[in-house]
Amino acid sequence: MNKVNYLLLLEQGFELVDTLNEESCDFATTHHISEVTGKKTNIVNHHLNNLFKEGELIKINSKPVYYLPKQLVSDFLNQELSKSVYDSFEELLSDKTDVFDQLIGSQSSLNHVIKQGKIALSYPPKGMPFLLTGPTGSGKTYLVKRFYDYAKQMDLLDETAPLITFNCAEYADNPELLSSKLFGHKKGSFTGADEDSKGLLALADKGVLFIDEVHRLTPENQEKLFYFIDEGKYKPVGENETWSHADVRLMFATTETLDDYLLDTFTRRIPIVAKVPSLESRGIREKREFLYHFFRQEALLLKKDILIEDALFHFLLAYKFVGNVGELQNLIRYICGNAFVRQGLGEELTVSISDLPDNMKKEAFRAIDLTPKDKIKITPTGMVIDPSYRSIATFFDVLYRELDSIGKQYLREELNSHYWINVSFEKIEEQFKSINNRALIDKPLKIKLVSMIDEVCRVMYETHQIEVLPETRDILLLFIELLLARESDSEYAVDGAKQYNQLFKEKLEYVTNTVDLFVYLFKEMSNIGHIELNEWDYLILNMIFTYYRRLKHKEQINGVIICHGKSTASSLAETTNAMIGQKVYQGIDMSLDVSFNEIIVKLQRYLSLHETANGTIILIDIGHTQDLKEALEHRVDGSIVIINNVSTQLALDVGFRIVNNEHIEMIGKESSRQHFSTYSMFQPDKKKVPALIISCQSGMGTAKKLQEVISENLPKNTPIQLVLSDYAHLKKMKTNTTMFNRYDIIGILGTADPQVDGVKYIGIDDVVSEDGYKHLATIFERYLDPLDIQHLNNGVMKTLSLENLVTMLSILNPEKTIELISEMIDYWEQAFDIKIPNNLKTALYIHISCMIERVITREYVQNTLMDEEEFSKNHSYFINVIKQGLEKFESVYHVSVDLGEISYLHQLFQANLIGFTF
Repeated sequence: MNKVNYLLLLEQGFELVDTLNEESCDFATTHHISEVTGKKTNIVNHHLNNLFKEGELIKINSKPVYYLPKQLVSDFLNQELSKSVYDSFEELLSDKTDVFDQLIGSQSSLNHVIKQGKIALSYPPKGMPFLLTGPTGSGKTYLVKRFYDYAKQMDLLDETAPLITFNCAEYADNPELLSSKLFGHKKGSFTGADEDSKGLLALADKGVLFIDEVHRLTPENQEKLFYFIDEGKYKPVGENETWSHADVRLMFATTETLDDYLLDTFTRRIPIVAKVPSLESRGIREKREFLYHFFRQEALLLKKDILIEDALFHFLLAYKFVGNVGELQNLIRYICGNAFVRQGLGEELTVSISDLPDNMKKEAFRAIDLTPKDKIKITPTGMVIDPSYRSIATFFDVLYRELDSIGKQYLREELNSHYWINVSFEKIEEQFKSINNRALIDKPLKIKLVSMIDEVCRVMYETHQIEVLPETRDILLLFIELLLARESDSEYAVDGAKQYNQLFKEKLEYVTNTVDLFVYLFKEMSNIGHIELNEWDYLILNMIFTYYRRLKHKEQINGVIICHGKSTASSLAETTNAMIGQKVYQGIDMSLDVSFNEIIVKLQRYLSLHETANGTIILIDIGHTQDLKEALEHRVDGSIVIINNVSTQLALDVGFRIVNNEHIEMIGKESSRQHFSTYSMFQPDKKKVPALIISCQSGMGTAKKLQEVISENLPKNTPIQLVLSDYAHLKKMKTNTTMFNRYDIIGILGTADPQVDGVKYIGIDDVVSEDGYKHLATIFERYLDPLDIQHLNNGVMKTLSLENLVTMLSILNPEKTIELISEMIDYWEQAFDIKIPNNLKTALYIHISCMIERVITREYVQNTLMDEEEFSKNHSYFINVIKQGLEKFESVYHVSVDLGEISYLHQLFQANLIGFTF
């Protein structure tokens, strides 16, 4: 048996129910179904819970638990159900829902309209007139009926109160008759008035009068009606003396622009006007719900399952209905009627494109997708089985469950924090990509959302110096789209998410503060609909912001300028940033009438939104060093340097040093010495994280790939960070870089030794040699046990075998690449009359593989250490030999290797061959 069979079994049992209680619903327990079907209770329970999660069943959470068909219970009680789980049958029977809860779009496109209508009906003592505008077929009349039901439910109207509907268009050509219909008439007031007649105002007394197409009212009738609105009285046609009274709530509707047809004096009497959106502006999700709803109605009417061919369903989903919801409903009736005539009295009704009207078939066949797909099934009980659609609510539940599973691995210390965040983000990205090709919201809303996200990101950067990368912005946009498209709240337990978010708060508070700022700005600046975020949604945002901040991996010190004056600091920061060419400083102005404590609060707020492990430099005009130390030393993760007597020259000098990633202490010492300032440095009492630097002479691309290899083979719970560094910068700056202040550097791995005193270096050639284990142990023995080092050695050896190395680094066929490089090396050995050692050969294979990729993809590198003219003059023979060795490669792939690449090869030869003079 599958879950559909279990649902049918429950529906058959419910058909015999005359009262809702434990005895009459005995058929709906796991134990009873297990006995009837002969299946084990755990199997039965599995299927019932799946049906419950899909919204087909509700639970009565007593002992035993009862599972009841949701749609049949709703029909039995003649109302929509407010929730899916009830503690008892008594709670179910006493459940009263808002009449709008199950209305399509009640929480999104119609949310504002419903709120406005409720205000109009509820305002004491007798409500306010209410006007609905919107195109033909958008559902204005249907909404009025719902508002009427709401007024009765809320006891604003008596249960017997009338709802009278009047369409002015029917009498537009006879204003006198229209007036008579509205206000009534006296006998003899016009030809044919043989007796007194009550008007609709009198008939609607104590109830609601809905006047449709109100723009067809004549000015005279508008005046009579607004007098009734003001005074609550009117005179029937032909009555000259006696006033009539009525207690009526008025609702109006029109398809036209108010100013073009209605008197100002009339519209001023209608304080609440709401626009009902067209079907197309309500979005794909609501349109899909309408399709399900109208096909359900036909299935119930015909008492048979309806099978909808996928091509027809998606044509209807994409079709622009000028007549809106009304046209869609009529078209579905036509389609089902056409199919019914063709197929006779079968047990099922299959509808397809051939059942469309002739004027639509041609367009539908042009857009048809010939790929065979399963049909959508809709049953008379309201069940929808749509293989092509995965609900967004289900999508989120699946994602939450997977994030929880990864999080539990982290709590069990099977993953370190780096892996926890990376694996979680990869899961988020994977799930988002699986749904990215779906139209989640309608185009006008998408355009507004894009603009809103851009504005939020702009404010975050300009006001808080938080740069949101384009990739981050794109995934945030998709995430908000998913939230807007989510059909219902998740029932997945939030306890795990609360724990994970608390860990973020403790370890990466600047990230959680950034997320809070993003959410706050979005909600404050947005007018695109109400979005509620649960703890899992906040965890997803924490993962997104953390991942992309680490991806950018700016080892940059925070710069802050504090000066007295209304705009001195902000002007200096803005000027300096412009001259440096990037945003380095945040200016905090210190008005003379503001206490320094308020400045400290601003500074703390700024730093709480930024990673502080790289260090913070504060340039200040006068004193307060001790105050700043006491305020910040327990709030930051890295060093604090405070330099007095700020000036433009000092700010520029410090700024360029920050951009150059120099060591924070050296910046403070050198800059203050050169500009006759004083500096103080404070180091928080926090243990540095151990880190291995990976740096390759051939570029950051190679270093990144090596980082991936080492990371893949390290234990997932290791505390060691793998950080990348530009080779030329590391060779020049040595330990005078930001990373040496932030991390406890345990060694350097790369293709050439940058010669940093006091730091152990191992080359790739060392790692892949027979003594690879010994070389790795010199760096890792303080942090890994021998078995872990052996595992690392084996994994790296396997990955960095020559063939795999070239495969990993090259975009070409590995065998062809190895053959090309081998021929180059053989030629160079002959031309230079040298024997190239294994370590240089390994370095050349790595470098040339990456060089080939760069040249073919035209991602050229610039050798900033090379003077082209001098290099060409002094090493012309080397250049010619290298070019001759590269001739075959250049000829085969129609490319040219530039002088920058050749100069890097020269550096490799010189670094690895003693006495190489070419």
